[in-house]
Amino acid sequence: MNILKKIKMVADWQLQHPVRFDIIFQNIEEQKTERIRMLWDGMLIQRESVNHNTKTRSLPEDWLKFTALNQEDISFCELPQAVQVSLTQHLSLDSTHILQIKMEDNSSRGWEQGTFYAGMYSLSKISEETVYIEALKTIGEANQWKLGPRIYHADDHCIGQLYLDLYNLFKDAEMIKDVQMRFEWIMNHPSMQSIWRKDGTNRWTWCDALFMSPPVWTKMSAITGNKDYIDFMDKEWWATTNHLYDEEEHLFYRDENYFKMRNSNSTKLFWSRGNGWVIAGLSRILEDMPAEYPSRKYYEQLYKEMAKKIASLQSVNGLWNPNLLAHESYPSPEASGSSFFCYALTWGVNNGLLCKDEYLPVIQKAWKGLNSCVQQDGNLGWVQLPKAAPAEVKEEHTSSYGVGAFLLAGSEILKIKKDIKGGFN
Repeated sequence: MNILKKIKMVADWQLQHPVRFDIIFQNIEEQKTERIRMLWDGMLIQRESVNHNTKTRSLPEDWLKFTALNQEDISFCELPQAVQVSLTQHLSLDSTHILQIKMEDNSSRGWEQGTFYAGMYSLSKISEETVYIEALKTIGEANQWKLGPRIYHADDHCIGQLYLDLYNLFKDAEMIKDVQMRFEWIMNHPSMQSIWRKDGTNRWTWCDALFMSPPVWTKMSAITGNKDYIDFMDKEWWATTNHLYDEEEHLFYRDENYFKMRNSNSTKLFWSRGNGWVIAGLSRILEDMPAEYPSRKYYEQLYKEMAKKIASLQSVNGLWNPNLLAHESYPSPEASGSSFFCYALTWGVNNGLLCKDEYLPVIQKAWKGLNSCVQQDGNLGWVQLPKAAPAEVKEEHTSSYGVGAFLLAGSEILKIKKDIKGGFN
């Protein structure tokens, strides 16, 4: 199967499974509360005990008129029929004990879907098929071109990458209105919080945030010509990097909670997808950063340091394990971090930052390994579910952000393949 056909199959599968449902269930018999995560077609992907808290956080009162909260619960009868059947018949759950149902991650405005849309937009540019752009435009219109509800939270900025990319195509000012308003407000009212995760998430206090928000700021600067956006991003990026980057290992800690943690082999604990978020975010920042920007050389240096380290940690199957320095702790492959690494390394070769002769073998192995994670129906498996650290991964685990990372990787592979004879399939 050729590359374009493969990545389109994965994208199409995800479009047929648009959201996941988070169902909080009170298990009376076992006296515990459980979270059940289920796909649109009723496929169970996770079931675990949780401490349930239904409290929701609202925006400051004067912001309510600008941003929709989208926090409404879903009733059981509103669920797709396949999900209802799976819950009541396959899992034998009593619907009267369901405490809460939500579309996970604020449905189509959260970080998971925002990452998928970034990948699908990249696919749309390569495939030149209007179906993907039309789908993305429909999603943006349904979202009313709004970011997620939390003003400062990086996860709720991620969807802005799609809006700004579509603006570059359609030049419709409505597409970037909410992003611009939000970011102007943030620059005029910068968070006074420290850069430590223990103090909150109103700044980029965890490494995942470096994919979610910074590329939106650089895109906004490129679109408007306003240097203030990229300058704000630059200041915040290096505050986070100085806090979380390990100069010896050339990897990022997820947050300060992991500074002193050690693996059973006495190595430091570095999370695969966490570092994938960072180096993928770097790639997307550099794409929109002017060549003459004063600190660009430092971003390129950071990118090259990480790329070299990451390439050295590749497993024999071409993929990367959840725990980068202790493969034996979770020996299974992990498709989301691996996809981000494959994307970022290929982007580096395509844009002249990495030596093709040195990195092409790594990229070829990575793409072959990622192909082995794609099931016959297009479902991408072996995606670690939402966590903040390495964890067990199973073949049936999947999520939209993993698909987004895979599509980003595949789109870059298609660019590099134009200059390479063979070596990809």
